[in-house]
Amino acid sequence: MMPTTQRLLGRFISRGKTGLVLMAMVLTLATTQANAHEIRPSIIDLNLSQNGQFDLVLNVNLEALIAGIGDEHDDTESAPQAEQYNSLRALESEELNAELQAFLPELNRDIRLSADNQPLDITFEQADIPPAGDLDLARDSVITFSGKVDTDTESLSWTWPERWGANALRITSPDGEDVYSAYLQDGSSAEGIDISGVVGQSFWGSSVGVIIGFIVVVVLGVLSLVVWSRRRVKLND
Repeated sequence: MMPTTQRLLGRFISRGKTGLVLMAMVLTLATTQANAHEIRPSIIDLNLSQNGQFDLVLNVNLEALIAGIGDEHDDTESAPQAEQYNSLRALESEELNAELQAFLPELNRDIRLSADNQPLDITFEQADIPPAGDLDLARDSVITFSGKVDTDTESLSWTWPERWGANALRITSPDGEDVYSAYLQDGSSAEGIDISGVVGQSFWGSSVGVIIGFIVVVVLGVLSLVVWSRRRVKLND
């Protein structure tokens, strides 16, 4: 099993029926990874943080996305864009990254991530593109975006363009727990994903923090006073 697939397998094994579907999908990736012409689902990770910041991580066949080849083709060789795809496959990391930069406006525009039915802005952060290497092996490029949701957000919605094929979506909470996971067929949306209370500090949590901070200050103040008093007593003696 290739290292990328091992990472994906560890990332997507989760409890419940959906987790089993995703695990089966990732295992399928493992068996097809040796074929550069096989169309495979994209892997999407949305990692939320406590203050509402998030990372949106796309593990994709970047060459297929740029060429516009979805899984309506069993094999890229049967697609009209096969020549473009094969040319992109031969590019080294820096050259393919340049193609990505030109493609980013389209990618950014057509990814649809919404919070409480309001579209969210996402910002490109980085791309991890492996070397071309053996052209008989598909390469997985990792593209990271960032953004922010309001801490009182109740639900998220996600749509991946139909022309790019299926995708597996996973949303994780600030403490790394699964909030949502699903395998989405071409053009299917994940609507109304409940994240109420997942981001933002609760009143109880903030109150406890204030109380503990106050107690620490008081205790340190008392200890300092005791030490000071003892020193005064010794000096008077």
